Amino acid sequence: MKDFHFTTEREQAEIEKILLQRKKKQSKQQALFMAIFIFIIIVIALYCVRKIVYAEFNGYVVVHNVRFRASEDIFVHDIYKHNGDLVRPGDTIYSYVSLDWFHEIGNINTESEIVVKSRDLKVQYGLAYQNLAVLRAKMTELQRQIDLEDHNIRFGLSDNVHKLQLEREYKETDEELKALQRRLHVLRKAIDESKDAVDRLGEVSEGFTIQNVRNKQKMKELADCFVCLPGSYGTLDEMMDVVASGTVDEHRKPCYILNYQGFYEGLKQLAQHMRSLAFLPQQEQYAPQFVDSMEELITHLESVKL
Repeated sequence: MKDFHFTTEREQAEIEKILLQRKKKQSKQQALFMAIFIFIIIVIALYCVRKIVYAEFNGYVVVHNVRFRASEDIFVHDIYKHNGDLVRPGDTIYSYVSLDWFHEIGNINTESEIVVKSRDLKVQYGLAYQNLAVLRAKMTELQRQIDLEDHNIRFGLSDNVHKLQLEREYKETDEELKALQRRLHVLRKAIDESKDAVDRLGEVSEGFTIQNVRNKQKMKELADCFVCLPGSYGTLDEMMDVVASGTVDEHRKPCYILNYQGFYEGLKQLAQHMRSLAFLPQQEQYAPQFVDSMEELITHLESVKL
């Protein structure tokens, strides 16, 4: 005799519902297990790649001497890394200043103190501004290394010690950057103040130059003759002004150059050389007279009509 089981439609629907729920639950479990399995595979792969591709060990790198050629003349201001020091990406090895800063410098001993101070402030500002760019580049590199350490720590590829060192170095660099910015602000203010002082000095110098020209003109008006004794640049300046003004008929007053012990022999030979090259006429309408002794000079002076 066969067993006969009868189920109603309601019971059949409940059974299908239960089977569907079990199937969904199994699908979720399978997806979860698959995600965990893939994550484990990725971690293992990263660990293997880290160990195979990257090698970490203590030591040092030996390289041959490398010659650097700057595109312009420079002056090395400071050297921050020496033989045996550890160098990281972004570290400053040396700082320099371009010698273009000094191209317009003449004899510094003849310049006003305020001019020298103003130039020194500009040099300091240029050096500080160069260091500003170096510090910003260093902070950018340190931040990149910190982000890389965060990534390695999440995957267990590094510990927290190196990250703490980087963060401490980043903080120190940030403080150094802020101090340098404050120094730049102070230097900028000092440069502006010195510029005003230099401008005022220029107005005084211009007034002195005008007065000096007037003094020379007054001297030529009042003098009966001119005597040039051994001297320096100022003497040559006054003598050449007298001679040049005489060649253009500004005056006809005699000019005597005391060639004591051959002091102006070079100038005498220079005049002869200029005549040989036709820069001076062979017969000058006005020319200074060279005398070799005080006696000869006095003789000429006694003949001058007062």
